[in-house]
Amino acid sequence: MPIPAPTQLVKISAVGYGAVSSYEGYTQGQKRLMAMRASKLDAYRALAEHVYGIRVTGNSTVSSMMAQNDSFRIYVDSYVRGAKVVSVTPMADGNYETVLEIELDQDFSSRMN
Repeated sequence: MPIPAPTQLVKISAVGYGAVSSYEGYTQGQKRLMAMRASKLDAYRALAEHVYGIRVTGNSTVSSMMAQNDSFRIYVDSYVRGAKVVSVTPMADGNYETVLEIELDQDFSSRMN
């Protein structure tokens, strides 16, 4: 029985940012934790967009050869499993940056559908 060839892994990284809330009801610690959480969620969103893609829907209205209305929405709907937090970095303005990475085998995209 032949031994399967080892699959080569591809590392994908994503960065997310979180802004410190200006809401008066939060303590400084709560504001910092909320910004850290927001940056992590933004990084997961960016990673999902990169790995799975996004769905864009749009609508345009033209009257007398002039655009009257032009709008679009972007949707990301996915599960991300196996991502690792590489870093959570406070920025000079008090906001936070989170870097995530995930390793996928090269055949991942062919098994998505």
